[in-house]
Amino acid sequence: AGSGAADLHQRITRAQRLVERSADAMHNFARDLRPAALDDLGLIPALNAFMKPLAARKNFTIHLTAFDGVEALANEQRIVLYRVAQKALTNVGRHAQASIVKLSFRQIKGTLRMEVHNNGKSFNVPTARSGRTHRRLGLVGMRERLEMLGGTLRIESSAGQGTTVRAEIPFQRRAAA
Repeated sequence: AGSGAADLHQRITRAQRLVERSADAMHNFARDLRPAALDDLGLIPALNAFMKPLAARKNFTIHLTAFDGVEALANEQRIVLYRVAQKALTNVGRHAQASIVKLSFRQIKGTLRMEVHNNGKSFNVPTARSGRTHRRLGLVGMRERLEMLGGTLRIESSAGQGTTVRAEIPFQRRAAA
């Protein structure tokens, strides 16, 4: 009976470690979905905190341009733009082999336009949208998030030009009080 108890103890210990690792993984996943920096510091600082280590790991340079109205967005808008940028930048790191990435925020005729452009490898957008690939799931998720805000997603990719992910959401600059 002694060896059976020892075996049971080992199994319980392994199960406890697995539960702890799973809990840590879920915590990290939740933090990535909505990082504290987004609430505490704003969209641009949260994106910077995400982008810098990614750029260092994947060996590309990121240029970010924004305007002050970005931080006046509603929470839901900032979360969606963060998640879309996060997915687009992760895709660049995984697939594009880019050396330069440009992330920009501009106000254009009642919309806020966020673009993630890279100078890396292109891909066939219609094939990626229709195929059952991880890339397709990322594109669908980005589009669905933006559509919930009345926004749109457009992706352009061509050989020698790289890829641009363009997200637009309705935006009116609030009047100063």
